Amino acid sequence: MRDFAFYNAGCDGPMGPTRSLIVFPRRLIRRLLRPIFQRQERINHELQDQVDALATKVDHLARELAAVAALGWDHVAIARRLASLEDEVSRLRRLESDRRVPSASKPHVALRETFK
Repeated sequence: MRDFAFYNAGCDGPMGPTRSLIVFPRRLIRRLLRPIFQRQERINHELQDQVDALATKVDHLARELAAVAALGWDHVAIARRLASLEDEVSRLRRLESDRRVPSASKPHVALRETFK
């Protein structure tokens, strides 16, 4: 989880007498503005929660999109397999029809098939 308490930054800086001139006004201003800073921190937390929820939704949608794309490629693979099966069936039908048609070069084979 992110730390949105940006106003809790340390008072590290110059040392010596100039430090008291810088640190005291900084602490005073921070105390005066603390309610505004805390409200800003709550808003930032709410926004971060919304961003996290949206990131989860995007991840879910990405998985669904990948599944749809995979389904499309499955469809392509099935169509290719079906085309090859259709080609094989047409080749086998041609072979079968070539066997049934009497051949002029082999009249005795045609006669045998006729009298079966």
